[in-house]
Amino acid sequence: MTWTVPKLSLRMTFLHVTTECARYNGYVDLLREHVDGFTGA
Repeated sequence: MTWTVPKLSLRMTFLHVTTECARYNGYVDLLREHVDGFTGA
């Protein structure tokens, strides 16, 4: 049995990194809003 690594394009890698950064920033923004009580504009 061999394990193969799927071929990733630069586009898919960039899309994944961008999505993860946006998700992380959303969590941090929710935490900040909970702490200080102000919502972002």
